[in-house]
Amino acid sequence: LAWTRASLPLATARLVTLLHAASAAVAVALIIGMYVRGLVFDYRVEWGSTFLNTEHVHTLLSCLLAPALWLSGIPLPDVAQMEALRDAAGLDRAQASAAPWIHLYAIMLFITVVLPRTVLACWNGWRAHRMSARFPLSLDEPYYRNLLRIQRGESTQICVLPYAQFLAAS
Repeated sequence: LAWTRASLPLATARLVTLLHAASAAVAVALIIGMYVRGLVFDYRVEWGSTFLNTEHVHTLLSCLLAPALWLSGIPLPDVAQMEALRDAAGLDRAQASAAPWIHLYAIMLFITVVLPRTVLACWNGWRAHRMSARFPLSLDEPYYRNLLRIQRGESTQICVLPYAQFLAAS
């Protein structure tokens, strides 16, 4: 019970570190996947909505993608271009290319997932390292030393003290 109470914060910090790192790794894999698939497939942009008109979509995208638009310098299509993308069947390959959108989505994934989760994983990893260095139970007690010896595969050293017997000299 003492071990569980003492090790729970450390185990939690390690688990949180792992989850943040895994989340960042999944986002990196998604970014890589978008670019790899974009190399071999011709992605085109087209949109449609039952409830939103072109102005709403343009406003929504300009708000949601604002950091990526600012960082990349990629311009968002204006309302007329967005309307043309609503039914992209009549557009040529260059006009309906998804490449700028893939760049914007990759930047947004990096800004909103990879970067924060990496920082949080590093922070929690540092906390876990600090907790393990200041572990509240004394690991020098015989019980823990015996567990460590068993884990390392070391042999047991015993000292035999004869009692009420004389040993013959060898």
